[in-house]
Amino acid sequence: MPRIKIWHVNVLVWLIVLALGLGYRHELTWALDQIPGYWSGEFDDPPERAMLWEALELRAQDDEDPRIDALLEQSVAIDPRGEAAYWIARRLYDEGRNEEALAAFEAYLQTNPTRVGAWHRLARIHADAGRIDEARETLERGISFFESRAEDYEPRPDPRVGYAFNEKAAEMHAGYLKASERLRGALDQFSGDLQDEAGASGSISR
Repeated sequence: MPRIKIWHVNVLVWLIVLALGLGYRHELTWALDQIPGYWSGEFDDPPERAMLWEALELRAQDDEDPRIDALLEQSVAIDPRGEAAYWIARRLYDEGRNEEALAAFEAYLQTNPTRVGAWHRLARIHADAGRIDEARETLERGISFFESRAEDYEPRPDPRVGYAFNEKAAEMHAGYLKASERLRGALDQFSGDLQDEAGASGSISR
């Protein structure tokens, strides 16, 4: 069996480093630019975050400003898992492009399942398309996720980790419970609306 030469390993290591550098070039560039600010404790937002804030500021002034979509797309190009992905889905939903919004919300929730509005709007898209079972299943998935996370963060005071960490766990627990309650309320309202519609249809048919 031939022996592996050390320079073969060196070449492989440098190829891996090069690939990582290319893959994370935006993040590395931002980090290098922030080194002077590190010492003063002042940091600029990463470029994708700055683009998102600018887009949301423009949206608050004029929702039809064409620069909004361009900024969101640029932000997502840098960080496909960032919050800009939610706002792209949200804009598709607001424009009535429901099937495109559905795919965008589903993709967003794969990596960011903690936003209640994404679950709620995804369920609404299914309901508006007559996919009632899928709408219910979407809300139930969201409720299950938030209840599971609330259980993970259920306050269990531990003096070994300090007050701040225990306080943060309690805060997270309360937040997840509130999110679960919001989705459960949406599910109850949704079910009530369906019953009302069914009752109205029955009255008409009679």
